[in-house]
Amino acid sequence: MGFLLLLHYLRRSISSIPLYMTVGLYLLVGLMIGVSNFAVDSLMPGQGTPLGFGNMTLPGIAMLFIVYEFNGTQDAQRLILGLLIIVFSAFVYAQLLVSSYADLVFDMLSRHSSFAFQPIHLQRSLAIFVLIHLIILSCIPVVFQTLRNLKFPFALALFISLCLVLLCRDLDLTSPQSYINPKQFAKSWLIKLAHAFTITAITCFYIKLVNAKPVASHPRSGFFTEIFKHMQTTDRMRRSMQEWEERYQAVLDHSSELILLIDDKGKIINANNAALNTLDSLVENDDTTLDFFLYDKDMKPFTIDDLWDILDEEPKTVHSFTNMKLKKQDGTMVDLDFNLSRALIDNQAIAVFIARDVTEQHIQEKNRRELQEQLMHSQRLESVGMLAGGVAHDFNNMLHSIQGSADALAKCENLTQQQRSMIDNIENATKRAAALTAQLLGFARKGKFHVEKIDVKSMVEQTAELFKTNAKGISIKIILEPGLLSTSGDLSQLQQVLLNLLINAKDAVANKKDNPKIIIRAERARANTHEWEQRPDKDLKPEDFICLKVKDNGCGMANETRQRIFEPFFTTKDVGKGTGMGLAMVYGCVTNHKGWVSVASEPEQGTEFVICLPKA
Repeated sequence: MGFLLLLHYLRRSISSIPLYMTVGLYLLVGLMIGVSNFAVDSLMPGQGTPLGFGNMTLPGIAMLFIVYEFNGTQDAQRLILGLLIIVFSAFVYAQLLVSSYADLVFDMLSRHSSFAFQPIHLQRSLAIFVLIHLIILSCIPVVFQTLRNLKFPFALALFISLCLVLLCRDLDLTSPQSYINPKQFAKSWLIKLAHAFTITAITCFYIKLVNAKPVASHPRSGFFTEIFKHMQTTDRMRRSMQEWEERYQAVLDHSSELILLIDDKGKIINANNAALNTLDSLVENDDTTLDFFLYDKDMKPFTIDDLWDILDEEPKTVHSFTNMKLKKQDGTMVDLDFNLSRALIDNQAIAVFIARDVTEQHIQEKNRRELQEQLMHSQRLESVGMLAGGVAHDFNNMLHSIQGSADALAKCENLTQQQRSMIDNIENATKRAAALTAQLLGFARKGKFHVEKIDVKSMVEQTAELFKTNAKGISIKIILEPGLLSTSGDLSQLQQVLLNLLINAKDAVANKKDNPKIIIRAERARANTHEWEQRPDKDLKPEDFICLKVKDNGCGMANETRQRIFEPFFTTKDVGKGTGMGLAMVYGCVTNHKGWVSVASEPEQGTEFVICLPKA
């Protein structure tokens, strides 16, 4: 018993297996002796060995109660399961024993004819023997717990339970002759009670020494009901695990991010729905590796060696990558930001790849920057326009005074030819200054404005005919969309706008020797075009606008130049060949007509100006 208690004390250090094995060994030895003694005593009363089953197995039964009381029901159930297996093994051993000594048994039966046992009686005796010990192992824990629930002290409950074990052992219905000698019976029971008391005392001393505390109270049949509860708990755990698995699968399948599991060779071993939809058949191809579809911002393939070099260097870090490219099955490129981390599955390292498609986000960011630049540009031109308008107005008043004085001088008599020539120069300079002032006022949207309904097609044709006389050697093509195209505004101003654009186009193709050409188009506005993306109000509808387009295949413009072309007095022409007011006037006039101007140009790729005007 002391050895068993030592193993119980050391169970946290050396595990409970040695304890269970030793308890099983006690029971096995006791059963082997008990089976032999029971079989012989059943046939030859008084001839069995004095070492009974109860004396050998009481320490194991006591340890069972210690485990049940202080370790919990599940530990006791494991121990009981092992002991039941040992009982079954003992029964098999008894069967082998009977069959091996059949001749000896029949010889004994013939010499002890007063106990005329048949072989079938021996088989029945062994079956009853096994049944008794199954009852002991199954029912005694219930009796023990019942006593504990009735507030019996642990020591008393243990002693009574051990006595019941001994009593069950002596309920030998097949050997009534063993009870004929009362003195021998009383002596035997005194020894058994002393044995039970000694084991109880040692057990209680050990419990007090280690200051063991009961795990919890149990119901009367808790030993058996806990088995079903454990089965229910296992079932709940299984269902809970299945539920969690379904939850995680639902998160993966409905996530908008691309999730891939990649092995150490770069092959995709798992992918969620978003990744499958993006990569399509690339995932299903066994030869597909990471560098088949993943590139950095310089379009250099992101290889599996790069991936594992990063993960092996810092295996516990989540690595983030931005501005990466993913090539889809159809060849289109997708902008990606992704995280990369290392994980283990069956002790095999894998890479967890979680990516986000940021293509639309980048497009929106680009549009936002362009809109912001357009707004800043418009504000800058608005400020310049206010300044130019004030200067032009004051300058126009001065010109009126100069023009009036020149007219008065021209009416004087007796003027010499030289004097008249000087007055003519003053009048010509005044007219040129008045024209420049008119352009400034047009940019500032303060000029005279005569509103009428304009046939855009007719205006384009008239302006083009007027322009052709000064565009020798340039191919001019006019494309007019069928149907009525009309707008409201000042015809002379809009003609001047178109003429200014044509003059700029002519200057752009002036140095082009190979087929210089200008294309003039008049058409309805359409969504998803560059010019429509530049609209100042995003609530506008394309069916309410028409577009005038002037495109050339000339020298084009750099982005820096394109940002300043509408500023007054800005020009790229040589000194004396331009005032820098032509496009400023275009911008002011079109804005005054509640439209907008869009320009697309690249160096050596030509330029296209688009004027969007509201329909009449």
